[in-house]
Amino acid sequence: MKRIFLLGLALFALTYLGMALLSSTIAVILLFFVYGGFAAATDGLAKAWISKVCKPGEKAVGLGTYAGLQSLSLLLGSVWAGLLWDITGPMIVFMVTAALTIPVGLYFMLRIKENVPT
Repeated sequence: MKRIFLLGLALFALTYLGMALLSSTIAVILLFFVYGGFAAATDGLAKAWISKVCKPGEKAVGLGTYAGLQSLSLLLGSVWAGLLWDITGPMIVFMVTAALTIPVGLYFMLRIKENVPT
């Protein structure tokens, strides 16, 4: 699971870096397919991973906490990106987002265990 999740983060970073640097219509269309790979590698997998590491009686709490934090993060990230977009333009937003993915990936590589005993 961990490797697939990390692959998804790499696809996310690649997509956003590509959006920052490439402007042709074909490149943007191809990047949306790459972004689909990110979504496929992370969305369902994250929920399955949470279900796997939570104790049986705590799965609903784990999934609910994940969904709530994900929603809050999406809101805050969208506000931040919108403000930065207005100030600097899209290229910086995409580059910063791609760059911020690197420490997240490193954190998952170094600190998150594949199987946490329940």
